[in-house]
This record gives sequence, structure tokens and C-alpha cells, in this order.
Amino acid sequence: MRLLPNIALLLLATGCWNMLPASRDPLRDAEHREGELCPKGAPKYPDGLFSPQSVTSVAALYFVRSDHGSQGSHLIGATLGLLPPANTSSQELERLLNCHAVRTELNREGEPVIPNDPFSLPGHVVHVAVDFDQGATRVKVDAADHDGALELFRRATAFAAAK
Repeated sequence: MRLLPNIALLLLATGCWNMLPASRDPLRDAEHREGELCPKGAPKYPDGLFSPQSVTSVAALYFVRSDHGSQGSHLIGATLGLLPPANTSSQELERLLNCHAVRTELNREGEPVIPNDPFSLPGHVVHVAVDFDQGATRVKVDAADHDGALELFRRATAFAAAK
């Protein structure tokens, strides 16, 4: 079965983000990523994007690692079920949420301030990934360190409860 090594490689590659050292400088990371993710000036966010009413579910996000026959799981953030804004692709939604995370870290003027913001965490490098799973939009938000992961999960839960 040649497929098995390829799947293992894919799983390792997708988990590499979470194995980065927690000492990465969030400000330098945000400055670097802002140019890739954000348009010049303040982005135009779709209506309702940062509304707790758009959240349909929240779950803990874990990284599972197998090591010599044993498995370990580590909390890395949260997964939010989201009602996607109209006419917004998953790629565009991912880019906008990552842009929001870096602009919030950089304290950019005009960036929305969201109570219990589940998409950003000051002082931490945050990564947002969007996919569709069985017809639902899933937003995975993770931090490169354990304390950040705990706080992202707490924020996501509080944000969704504010309906």
C-alpha cells in the first residue's frame, strides 16, 4: 500500500505548524503576514462575519501524535462551525480571518474590536484555516503554544455563548 506513507506524510506536514517553537515573535510574524493577507488600507469584512449568531458550534481542536506505538493528543485551539457570509469562498474567508488576526496583533486603526475574539489573541501567533465538512463551514483557529490554545478555546466558547 503506497497510499499509507503518503497519508502519514500529509498528516505530519499539516501538524508541523503546531510544532513550531512558541518563542516566535508575534509582532514580527504579523508584520510579515500582513502584506500577504491584507489589502492596502482597512479590509472590507462581510456583514455578520464577527457576529456570535454566525457560530453554529464550538469544539476543542487537538493535534494527535503517534510516537513508537503510543498516541498523545494536545490541545492546539478551537474549531468553530460558522454560517459563512454570502458570496464568500472558503479561501476568501480564510484570508479575511487571518488578516483580522494579524491586524489585531498590530493594533491597526479601524480593525473591529470583538469581545472574546476567537480569531485573534494578542501576544500569540494565531493561524486560521477554513474548510467545508459535510456541507458545514469549519474554522480552525490554533496557536503555536499551549497557553494560547487554551485561551483561544475559552474565547471561542465565550464568543459563541454571547448569542
